[in-house]
Amino acid sequence: MAPVYPAPPLVEVLADFRFLPGEPWDIAVPGLLYDRIREEFPDREQHIAVNVRAEQDGLQQRIEIPQRIRFARPDDSALVQVGPDLLTVNHLKPYPTWAPFAELIRRVLGHYEDVARPEGLRRIGLRHINIVEFADERIELGDYFTYHPHVPDALPQLHGFFSVQTHLAYREGRDFLSLTVRSQERDPGEGGLGVVLDLDYVTPGEGVVPLTDVVGWLESAHAEIETAFEACITDRTRALFGADED
Repeated sequence: MAPVYPAPPLVEVLADFRFLPGEPWDIAVPGLLYDRIREEFPDREQHIAVNVRAEQDGLQQRIEIPQRIRFARPDDSALVQVGPDLLTVNHLKPYPTWAPFAELIRRVLGHYEDVARPEGLRRIGLRHINIVEFADERIELGDYFTYHPHVPDALPQLHGFFSVQTHLAYREGRDFLSLTVRSQERDPGEGGLGVVLDLDYVTPGEGVVPLTDVVGWLESAHAEIETAFEACITDRTRALFGADED
């Protein structure tokens, strides 16, 4: 089990589901889901995509289609996003540890299944976004991360923005972990340095993970993400999160 840090760098965790529809998408689904979760997620926001179609007389008709509706807690610590054959459950800071968030995912997913009646899953993903903050504007990345860009010795070692991404295969190629480390974009005049460590574990493919296996998949994906996170940082980084140094 990965350690629990007093000051964790985790800024967002999200579970993302793309479904195989059991029947054509019903625009009533978001409202039916909202009726079930509105006590916990009362704030509602709708994102609109606009399609423009040309008519024969030269006039254009604007067709507005709601692509995604967001239901949020009053403090915006967690939110649920629903759209045509998709569901995303997000948790921002303060993050309550994995077990309560996993229970929230299971509960919301159960409500979605009841109202939308999906046939199965097209894709499932779990993503952890971490930001490691440094007071200094320049650091030696190798002191804090085992996974970082390597600049050949013949080139200047002082660099600015960086981004490195690797896709790792798990379960004999059934699952994939997108592992990204990059510098955080900062506002002009903002001091310090932020390094983003983004771990996105996904299983693509229709019906690869049955709906009945989602709970087990989530637990396995979370364990793999924690293992990968710990493998990417050093003890010096753990000390930033409040871990005791031996």
